[in-house]
Amino acid sequence: MKTIIKYIAIITALFCLNSCEQDLMDYEGEAGVYFAVQFPWPSGYGDTTLWELSPQSNVSFFLQKKADSTIKVRVQITGNTIDRDRQFKVVVVDTGSTAIVEHDYDPIPEIHTIRAHTHYTDIPVKVYKQADLTETSRKVMLRLEETPDFSLPIGTWYPWPGQHKWSPTVGGEKVDISAIEHTIIISDLIQVPEGWFLGLLGKFTVKKFNLMCEMFHLTIDDFSKETMNSNRAKAYGQRFDTWLQTQKQNGNEILEEDGTPMKMGDFLYGSGY
Repeated sequence: MKTIIKYIAIITALFCLNSCEQDLMDYEGEAGVYFAVQFPWPSGYGDTTLWELSPQSNVSFFLQKKADSTIKVRVQITGNTIDRDRQFKVVVVDTGSTAIVEHDYDPIPEIHTIRAHTHYTDIPVKVYKQADLTETSRKVMLRLEETPDFSLPIGTWYPWPGQHKWSPTVGGEKVDISAIEHTIIISDLIQVPEGWFLGLLGKFTVKKFNLMCEMFHLTIDDFSKETMNSNRAKAYGQRFDTWLQTQKQNGNEILEEDGTPMKMGDFLYGSGY
């Protein structure tokens, strides 16, 4: 009898598990879409599922030699995938945009497709570096709209426990972000290259950067984090500093654009690196 009861209990448990699994598989939830653009950590490493979602994509031409760039804006679905293609809509918000279509960026189609059995797609957006973009920025705001296939069930993105929330500035307040709006920022603003060691090369300025590139036959690519390390930066910095001191001794001190003497970092000859 005990053996029979034991078998009945096992069969009952398996039936319950199968029933629960079937319920989960049948649940589709509300079919919706939201922007899912993730902003990687500065190191580029770590669990990508924990990277914070960002309400904006930044395209800086200052650190690029090319005059155009194509970025991908990811849109993801809620609910389960299905066995047919579905369409969603994205529009450019004129009141939130300053970039000019067919000048700063190519026209963006309104209707896009989530393919069968997939849970996301990437919208390609091609942007351009125009002559009138020098040291300024312009933006394109995108907004999702409902279609017969998809609603907008998520208005604001609230990261789950453990996921990093977006911060507009480094060290700034962490904020919740819109799940149905995304802004592309196109700029030619001055930015510090990732391979610029402040302690060795000092404050980054365009004049110093251009002089170093001319002297050592370098390009912006030589200042990437993959190419420039502290030993190379120290060697370049010391050679450039020797040249600066020679110019000063000859009565031709090199000045920055604001009139202050050009100088290298505080740890160039120390043990800070």
